[in-house]
Amino acid sequence: MSDAAISLAAEAAFSFVGTIERVGETTMEDVPVDERTAVVHVDQVLQVPDAFAQLAGTSVTLRLAEDAEPPAAGETFVFFANGLAFGASIALTEVGRRPVEEMAPYLAMGREAGGAAPLETLQSQLAAVRVRDHAGGADAIVLARVVGLERASGAPLREHDPDRWLATLHVTHVERGNVREDSEVKTIYANSLDAHWHDAPKPKASQNGLWLLHATDGELAKLAPFEIVHPEDLQPVQNLELLRENGS
Repeated sequence: MSDAAISLAAEAAFSFVGTIERVGETTMEDVPVDERTAVVHVDQVLQVPDAFAQLAGTSVTLRLAEDAEPPAAGETFVFFANGLAFGASIALTEVGRRPVEEMAPYLAMGREAGGAAPLETLQSQLAAVRVRDHAGGADAIVLARVVGLERASGAPLREHDPDRWLATLHVTHVERGNVREDSEVKTIYANSLDAHWHDAPKPKASQNGLWLLHATDGELAKLAPFEIVHPEDLQPVQNLELLRENGS
């Protein structure tokens, strides 16, 4: 899949093969109509939210992108879009489009596997991009097992405090960073379940993982040399190969 398609998919909740049925019309009464409003038949779904898994075979309204030439009736593209309005039908806003020929290998796999393969392939491509990009900002990348957990300071005083804890990691492999193999290193993490910290990694006793560690500074550096705060900071061990394949 091209970098352009992967980039578009990262921005869009919906991606599908669609054929323009009519331009200047809509399937929904409340959607404004002009020369950039089109009714599109969904020929094949690539990626959609679970609630729209049965979108294939239906017609939707698509608000065409301002920076691209509007396609003509009968033309088919792979469209990438986000939701605009939902009702008896749905309306989407186009993020971008790619030629069907560019996506042909993925579409063929989808037809052979009942439509699942394009979604699975696309998701793995996007996961690779996310992990690669996030790993680029890590100060250390290690394979390690959690051998200790302890509160870093007193109980949180305010509602949205992170409730910082320390995880002691036994390092078995160093992919990057100033960390020794077969050593122990401490990292700070947010144990709070508050909405602001809900998705931050929360290590568990004896947990093995690929850890993307970020150097601390200021007062936090007095507690531990590293912290993990982003959902991508803890990866399955097998994602080490994914990082290597992408040159991270």
